[in-house]
Amino acid sequence: MKFDLMKYLFISLITILIVSCNTNESSSDCPDTDFPVCGDDGLTYKNACEAREAQITEYSIGQCN
Repeated sequence: MKFDLMKYLFISLITILIVSCNTNESSSDCPDTDFPVCGDDGLTYKNACEAREAQITEYSIGQCN
């Protein structure tokens, strides 16, 4: 009886850990703010932080044309 309870708790813990790891897909440290910038590659980024993470060194404020 004790073994079955421990086995159940162990499986439950592993399941919770796997689910929590899969739901945290974002590895970005950037804030979730919409302040678009146009990168020198011609792409619009959500904000300057995301442009820098994409290795964009020069950008202007606003969406690309």
